[in-house]
Amino acid sequence: MAAFLSFHAPGFWLVVSLLCMLAAVAAQPFLPQRWRGGVILAAWLVVPYLALISGGVSPRLLGLRYLDWATTFRLGAGMLLAVVILAGVVRLVGSGAPSGRAGRSSGWSLVRDFGWSGAEELNWCFWRGGLWELFLVAGAPFGLPAYWAVWLAAAVNLPFALALQPNGWLRILKVAALAVTSVVFFYTGNFWLCWLIHGVLWLLLAPAPVRDEAPVSPHTALR
Repeated sequence: MAAFLSFHAPGFWLVVSLLCMLAAVAAQPFLPQRWRGGVILAAWLVVPYLALISGGVSPRLLGLRYLDWATTFRLGAGMLLAVVILAGVVRLVGSGAPSGRAGRSSGWSLVRDFGWSGAEELNWCFWRGGLWELFLVAGAPFGLPAYWAVWLAAAVNLPFALALQPNGWLRILKVAALAVTSVVFFYTGNFWLCWLIHGVLWLLLAPAPVRDEAPVSPHTALR
């Protein structure tokens, strides 16, 4: 119980994160268009930041510091190449995907979308690392706490990721990003590599935002 009652414990911040995400998603229909993206962004970033500065979660378990770069480069190069090849095949075959970004996205929109990928990935890694630390602190009876933490984090975040997508194609893409980065995080524990893969996957396969729409991210159903 102590893991949920202290500012310095991971369970407390996981509960806060869950409540913030529930509130942010539930509030979307009632917010002005220009505020919706900011509310989601705050839910993704503020709680992990507060948890880190309070000592509630470990930056190592979140994949921010003290990384195994040898494993990262060895596995990361192969995963990144696989993602690029898969995205290329999907674009060539069509497979129901919307038209791509070529000629329709400004440099700023690409940077913005890559930044949104990083914000969402940080929230995912916060859940992975927070649950991992919670299992270690609580002395979970099962083996491989990192494995269970990664997939429980995916189960918690999947409904929110799906709820924020405006169509079936983006839901499929979001499930793919969550699954791939979960596997990558389990083997490397590296947030930065997960962000890179998440961002590349999204930039290659998500449709470019229409120019006359509000300047919000296609990561969310705010359009």
